[in-house]
Amino acid sequence: MGDLARVLLADATWYGTLAAARNLNLRGVPITLASDSLMAPARWSRHVTHVHSCPSTKNADRFLDWLLQFGAKNPGHVLYPTSDETAWLVSANSEVLSDYFQLYAPPVSSLVRLLDKACLAEEARAAGLDVPECRVPRDEAEAAKVANEIGFPIYVKPRAQVCGTGLGKGELARNLNELRLSWCAQRERGSYQATILREVPDLSLPMLQEATGNERIYTVDGFADATGELYISIACVKLLQRPRGSGPGIIFEHAESNPAVNAGLKRLFQNTGYFGVFDAEFLECGERLLLVDINPRFYNHMAFEIDRGLPLPWLAYVAATRDWEALRLES
Repeated sequence: MGDLARVLLADATWYGTLAAARNLNLRGVPITLASDSLMAPARWSRHVTHVHSCPSTKNADRFLDWLLQFGAKNPGHVLYPTSDETAWLVSANSEVLSDYFQLYAPPVSSLVRLLDKACLAEEARAAGLDVPECRVPRDEAEAAKVANEIGFPIYVKPRAQVCGTGLGKGELARNLNELRLSWCAQRERGSYQATILREVPDLSLPMLQEATGNERIYTVDGFADATGELYISIACVKLLQRPRGSGPGIIFEHAESNPAVNAGLKRLFQNTGYFGVFDAEFLECGERLLLVDINPRFYNHMAFEIDRGLPLPWLAYVAATRDWEALRLES
């Protein structure tokens, strides 16, 4: 590939950022890190060659301004997202960002269909994937009616985390009183920035989702290209998460790939127009695998997949640099 272009990684507190820095730098890619925290793990990695202070990616407008200024002074970096916020920001502003950065960014419409869990459930069913029963009530009275129809216990969850504050991961309601408390708390404390509400005006309405009672999460991680033909993946099981029931994973083990699930995910990405790195989570419910979440970017436990032979950051990098031959050889 000759001289390798630098990559710009943000969200230095995320472990997916650290995993990407290690994977890419070991292949000779110079790493530039944008960080808003002095104590972020990736900031002190020996694989990072340059560090720049930046605004938090939670503040989309300020971070975009910083990106454009950085890109104008340092053109040619590969830019790939490591959080929902940067994934949204890069896709929504890919036209202007592509003047300065090398991108592999799907349309923002595909992120709407994946990051809004209510929309994701509809798209997943259309692609032949199984999902838990979920609804989006319009008010507290409708929430009580829906909960009685689905049955208790039931999760009260934000529909997306992107560009949001005060959201949490959701709460388990065991009866109508807990449902009302959780519903009102979610409505009062959760909010989203205008950049995403312009695309999904009712996103602040919480979602009700059936609770399966199983904490094991079957996870499929991989890469899909923009043609819809290249699709590679590897599977694992999340054995333990914190907080229990709805948090990030802390213990994983290898799992066999499921052909039906992979076929459904490939259709889902083709239908929604998504391409790039993905992390798809399924609740194990007896023989059923219920899709509950997709992370369309680098993710926290990505080092596990890299160690098992799937170099996801490198695949994203060679796709962004348009080295299609290298992408074919790696996959």
